[in-house]
Amino acid sequence: MATKYESYETGDVGNASISGDTQRGQTFTPQIEHILGEVKIYCHQVGTAVGIATVEVYACTGGHLPTGEVLATGTFDPTEVSDTNEWVSIPLTGFPTLSVDTEYCIIVKNADSPDGSNCINWRINTSTDGYARGTRIYSLNGGVAWSTGSYDALFQEWSNGPPPLAAGGGPAALVTAGII
Repeated sequence: MATKYESYETGDVGNASISGDTQRGQTFTPQIEHILGEVKIYCHQVGTAVGIATVEVYACTGGHLPTGEVLATGTFDPTEVSDTNEWVSIPLTGFPTLSVDTEYCIIVKNADSPDGSNCINWRINTSTDGYARGTRIYSLNGGVAWSTGSYDALFQEWSNGPPPLAAGGGPAALVTAGII
């Protein structure tokens, strides 16, 4: 059974383009331990995006930036993304167990798309910083250096297995957290 855990799904009023050396990300902090199996991003294609887009999940430093080895990875074909906004599902390999109150980041990149006129635009909320458990991040040089951005990107992170039982809480803890 697929279960959605962390997400930010409101305030779709801006774009963050992904092409060439420009990589985009969104950090998130799980409230319940679970195995990550899939992410979804709300996006659309501009012009003619090419190549294969890659999604990677990392742990974050205290400054909201990716660190260490890739925990999970997946790909999608940007040419199959609509030119109108849609949720794009990216199944992941690696299946890391995400810990409670540990910050992680979803990174999306597509070095093959040449420029901001032929790319994927990840939708963002530019009117408020609405997701309190993370922030938007970006790199303009292929992931060599990262910066935090204002506001948040629209995302969902999913587990494709059964939800874990919270330590000592059992199913009641899942009800309290709004999972079931």
